[in-house]
Amino acid sequence: MDSLHNIKQKVFRNITAKIKGMKEYDDLFWKTYDMLEETKSWNVWQFREYQLQQLKMLIHYAYKNTKYYRRMFDEYGWSPRDFQNFQDIRKIPVITKEILQKNLNELRAIPLHNCVAVTTGGYTGIPTKLFLDARSTDAVRLAFVWHSFHEGGYYFGDKIAVLRGKVIGDGDIFHDPRYDILYCSSMNMSEKNVKKYLYEIQKFGAKHIRAYPSAAEILAKYIKDTGTCFNEDGKIKTLFTSSETLTMDMRRLIEEQLHVRVMDLYGNCEQIGMIGQCMEGHYHEYMCHSYLEYLDDGDVPVKTGRGRIIGTGFTNPAMPLIRYDTGDAALLDKVTCTERCVNRQKMICRLVGRRRRDEFLIGKDGNRVNYVAINTHADIFDNVYRIQFVQEEKGCIKINVMPGHKYTKADHTNIYQEFKKRFGGTFDLEVNETEQFEYTLRGKSKFIIQKLAD
Repeated sequence: MDSLHNIKQKVFRNITAKIKGMKEYDDLFWKTYDMLEETKSWNVWQFREYQLQQLKMLIHYAYKNTKYYRRMFDEYGWSPRDFQNFQDIRKIPVITKEILQKNLNELRAIPLHNCVAVTTGGYTGIPTKLFLDARSTDAVRLAFVWHSFHEGGYYFGDKIAVLRGKVIGDGDIFHDPRYDILYCSSMNMSEKNVKKYLYEIQKFGAKHIRAYPSAAEILAKYIKDTGTCFNEDGKIKTLFTSSETLTMDMRRLIEEQLHVRVMDLYGNCEQIGMIGQCMEGHYHEYMCHSYLEYLDDGDVPVKTGRGRIIGTGFTNPAMPLIRYDTGDAALLDKVTCTERCVNRQKMICRLVGRRRRDEFLIGKDGNRVNYVAINTHADIFDNVYRIQFVQEEKGCIKINVMPGHKYTKADHTNIYQEFKKRFGGTFDLEVNETEQFEYTLRGKSKFIIQKLAD
């Protein structure tokens, strides 16, 4: 007899199969999803063997189908057959975002009419254009994403509310009846809208929420400041975050105020690497998605401490990227997950934030003030929902804040005085109360808007 989960899954399959033009997409989605289910019984050595086979095939594919890798291999006197183990892979130079942009068409492996051109949101300070396979990449990506949701308690058919970068229109809320998803715009989170979102999410009967961390944090701050009752009955089980760095403080606040378990997922537009949390709260690689390396600034592998995430993706035949520098970093240790965890894939301690070229402000004398020095944990922001530093002139900063429910003129003064003291005479400051903020192309929040040329 079918379980309720299996019944819901069959219903979901039938719905997606009936959507016009979706059959090929649907078949690939479920083929990938079912494969991920099968790998739950694998041990780490089976994952490693899978990765090695994928790497070998990808190197042959890249050499045969891209001008970039064919030219590189020929110049070095390499053959794809020379790469037989993980150590051999390290011979191939790391690709940066700048190299990708300069060699965009030479890295493309399929005809342009079979590609979708996308641009990353520029969170690293370098908006990056690339090509995805129009026929397969998105279906495979979604299979990994929804599988991670399932690991966090989601079952097909559960109602889910989404607060991400989707452009919705004047109403700021949209219900998609096909998948029973309630979309709320993360790009217009005024106090009025936040109040409406919280009401509509509960009225909708959502069992899960999917949100940018910054959007979920605003909900949590509003609940804390106003004493709003939210999810007191615990019907909303999980809040899935991705696409931005989730700090420990953000996680703690969101879980306490929304009464949910937060499950974080790392991924990127380039389809290089996917890292998700298990039910024990630890991060594990999706080893069937990509092969990841963690390197120091000298490109030496690290086993403990901070490492740049360098990856080779298996899911985008339009543009095979081998040893691509994502611009992100992770913290590694030799610890293993708990005995209760059934995930045998490689574990990392945590993601430690995305490295940004625009993570500094430039003072009057040309000195750079780093993001870390600006990102104070002082209580001056207790009554603020969102903050953004904008620099258009050297030595001048606009500090834009979204006032919270309890925000007063005293908060304005305290913010100004705190940063005046912190910066000395390095900057002229201006504090503005606003609900209008700048976002990346994909609607992600940015802490610093740096408009000066590097």
